[in-house]
Amino acid sequence: MRVPGPGVSILRRYVGQIRLVGILALVFAAGFVTARIWPSQTVATRLISGTVIWSNADIGRILLEGEDSADSGEYEVAAIGRLYRTGEDPPGRPTCLEVTGTESVRTDRRRVELEVVSVNVSGPNDTTEIAVIVRCLG
Repeated sequence: MRVPGPGVSILRRYVGQIRLVGILALVFAAGFVTARIWPSQTVATRLISGTVIWSNADIGRILLEGEDSADSGEYEVAAIGRLYRTGEDPPGRPTCLEVTGTESVRTDRRRVELEVVSVNVSGPNDTTEIAVIVRCLG
Protein backbone atom coordinates (compact mmCIF):
# COMPACT_ATOMS: atom_id res chain seq x y z
CA MET A 1 0.00 0.00 0.00
CA ARG A 2 1.27 3.38 -0.98
CA VAL A 3 1.13 6.34 1.41
CA PRO A 4 0.13 9.68 -0.16
CA GLY A 5 2.73 12.42 -0.02
CA PRO A 6 2.26 15.66 1.92
CA GLY A 7 1.09 17.54 -1.21
CA VAL A 8 -1.81 15.17 -1.82
CA SER A 9 -3.06 15.38 1.75
CA ILE A 10 -3.01 19.19 1.58
CA LEU A 11 -5.02 19.10 -1.67
CA ARG A 12 -7.60 16.77 -0.10
CA ARG A 13 -7.90 19.10 2.86
CA TYR A 14 -8.61 22.18 0.70
CA VAL A 15 -10.53 20.58 -2.17
CA GLY A 16 -13.71 22.53 -1.31
CA GLN A 17 -11.95 25.90 -1.39
CA ILE A 18 -10.08 25.03 -4.58
CA ARG A 19 -13.34 24.04 -6.27
CA LEU A 20 -14.97 27.34 -5.16
CA VAL A 21 -12.05 29.39 -6.50
CA GLY A 22 -12.23 27.50 -9.81
CA ILE A 23 -15.97 28.12 -10.14
CA LEU A 24 -15.54 31.83 -9.35
CA ALA A 25 -12.78 32.11 -11.96
CA LEU A 26 -15.03 30.47 -14.58
CA VAL A 27 -17.95 32.78 -13.72
CA PHE A 28 -15.67 35.82 -13.96
CA ALA A 29 -14.26 34.68 -17.31
CA ALA A 30 -17.75 33.97 -18.70
CA GLY A 31 -18.97 37.41 -17.57
CA PHE A 32 -15.97 39.14 -19.12
CA VAL A 33 -16.42 37.33 -22.47
CA THR A 34 -20.17 38.08 -22.47
CA ALA A 35 -19.54 41.78 -21.79
CA ARG A 36 -17.05 41.98 -24.66
CA ILE A 37 -19.33 40.21 -27.14
CA TRP A 38 -22.70 41.73 -26.14
CA PRO A 39 -23.66 44.77 -28.25
CA SER A 40 -23.04 48.10 -26.59
CA GLN A 41 -26.06 50.22 -25.66
CA THR A 42 -24.03 53.42 -25.75
CA VAL A 43 -25.31 56.18 -28.01
CA ALA A 44 -22.69 57.97 -30.05
CA THR A 45 -23.34 61.00 -32.23
CA ARG A 46 -21.90 61.50 -35.68
CA LEU A 47 -21.09 64.92 -37.04
CA ILE A 48 -22.47 65.85 -40.45
CA SER A 49 -22.72 69.12 -42.32
CA GLY A 50 -24.73 70.41 -45.20
CA THR A 51 -27.50 72.78 -46.20
CA VAL A 52 -31.03 72.75 -44.82
CA ILE A 53 -33.35 73.17 -47.82
CA TRP A 54 -36.66 72.74 -45.98
CA SER A 55 -37.68 72.88 -42.35
CA ASN A 56 -40.98 72.63 -40.49
CA ALA A 57 -40.97 74.13 -37.01
CA ASP A 58 -44.32 72.60 -36.03
CA ILE A 59 -43.26 68.99 -36.52
CA GLY A 60 -39.53 69.48 -35.89
CA ARG A 61 -38.28 68.08 -39.20
CA ILE A 62 -35.70 69.22 -41.72
CA LEU A 63 -34.50 68.12 -45.14
CA LEU A 64 -30.75 68.24 -45.42
CA GLU A 65 -28.64 68.36 -48.56
CA GLY A 66 -25.51 66.82 -47.08
CA GLU A 67 -21.94 67.48 -48.17
CA ASP A 68 -21.68 63.71 -48.35
CA SER A 69 -24.61 62.36 -50.38
CA ALA A 70 -25.12 59.57 -47.81
CA ASP A 71 -26.02 62.26 -45.25
CA SER A 72 -28.77 63.81 -47.39
CA GLY A 73 -32.30 63.17 -46.22
CA GLU A 74 -34.92 63.89 -43.59
CA TYR A 75 -33.97 64.46 -39.95
CA GLU A 76 -36.04 64.88 -36.84
CA VAL A 77 -34.80 67.78 -34.71
CA ALA A 78 -34.73 67.26 -30.97
CA ALA A 79 -31.93 69.74 -30.43
CA ILE A 80 -30.66 69.71 -26.90
CA GLY A 81 -27.96 72.14 -27.89
CA ARG A 82 -27.47 74.91 -30.37
CA LEU A 83 -24.18 76.63 -30.81
CA TYR A 84 -23.07 79.59 -32.84
CA ARG A 85 -19.62 80.60 -34.03
CA THR A 86 -19.44 83.08 -31.16
CA GLY A 87 -19.85 80.21 -28.68
CA GLU A 88 -23.29 81.39 -27.55
CA ASP A 89 -26.00 78.95 -26.56
CA PRO A 90 -29.19 81.06 -26.43
CA PRO A 91 -32.58 79.62 -25.38
CA GLY A 92 -35.20 78.64 -27.95
CA ARG A 93 -34.85 77.19 -31.43
CA PRO A 94 -31.63 77.59 -33.38
CA THR A 95 -31.90 80.79 -35.43
CA CYS A 96 -31.24 78.92 -38.67
CA LEU A 97 -34.40 76.86 -38.04
CA GLU A 98 -36.66 79.68 -36.82
CA VAL A 99 -39.56 80.86 -38.94
CA THR A 100 -41.04 84.32 -39.34
CA GLY A 101 -44.63 85.36 -38.85
CA THR A 102 -47.30 82.67 -38.84
CA GLU A 103 -45.50 80.35 -41.27
CA SER A 104 -44.24 77.04 -39.93
CA VAL A 105 -42.28 76.04 -43.06
CA ARG A 106 -39.05 77.62 -44.24
CA THR A 107 -37.48 76.83 -47.64
CA ASP A 108 -34.42 79.07 -47.92
CA ARG A 109 -30.98 77.45 -47.87
CA ARG A 110 -29.08 77.50 -44.55
CA ARG A 111 -25.67 75.97 -43.76
CA VAL A 112 -25.58 73.79 -40.64
CA GLU A 113 -23.60 71.18 -38.78
CA LEU A 114 -25.63 68.51 -37.03
CA GLU A 115 -24.72 65.98 -34.40
CA VAL A 116 -26.99 63.06 -35.20
CA VAL A 117 -27.98 59.80 -33.54
CA SER A 118 -29.68 56.91 -35.31
CA VAL A 119 -32.56 55.28 -33.47
CA ASN A 120 -34.38 52.08 -34.42
CA VAL A 121 -37.98 52.96 -33.62
CA SER A 122 -40.00 49.91 -34.68
CA GLY A 123 -37.41 47.47 -35.89
CA PRO A 124 -34.02 47.08 -37.51
CA ASN A 125 -35.17 48.46 -40.88
CA ASP A 126 -36.99 51.49 -39.45
CA THR A 127 -34.18 53.89 -38.48
CA THR A 128 -34.92 57.50 -37.56
CA GLU A 129 -32.14 60.07 -37.72
CA ILE A 130 -32.38 62.61 -34.89
CA ALA A 131 -30.35 65.82 -34.77
CA VAL A 132 -29.52 66.43 -31.11
CA ILE A 133 -27.19 69.39 -31.63
CA VAL A 134 -27.61 72.02 -34.34
CA ARG A 135 -24.83 74.46 -35.23
CA CYS A 136 -25.88 77.34 -37.48
CA LEU A 137 -22.99 78.17 -39.82
CA GLY A 138 -24.40 81.03 -41.81
